[in-house]
Amino acid sequence: MASLPRVLVVDDAEDFRDNIAEVLRAQGVEVGLARDGAEALALLAHDPLPHVVLLDLWMPRLDGHAVLNALRADPRLAAVRVIVLTASDFGNEGLDVPFLVKPFGVEDLLTLMAAVLPGADLWGLDR
Repeated sequence: MASLPRVLVVDDAEDFRDNIAEVLRAQGVEVGLARDGAEALALLAHDPLPHVVLLDLWMPRLDGHAVLNALRADPRLAAVRVIVLTASDFGNEGLDVPFLVKPFGVEDLLTLMAAVLPGADLWGLDR
């Protein structure tokens, strides 16, 4: 039996984080929350790792670009999938991760997650 997908939502906008978490929990996803990159890396220092990180790029303290660099530099974290959720498509060029520009629809997010998460068909998104 497969375990539930685990997702870490990293965004400095509390309402946005909470809305994404609500949508994902309704799909049976285990959700962790971080308000910036520093908090995200602290959470990622512990097991179990999320299957995917939903990452804002523009945050105070430690931004999403720094988080991506830290993930790539750490062999333990390098395989964690990342989807960037950003308010601007400026600066997304050159990212080798999928991204959505805010605002986006719930269906857009769920479709992209189904594409990057193995076993996503567990929640009816086997597109």
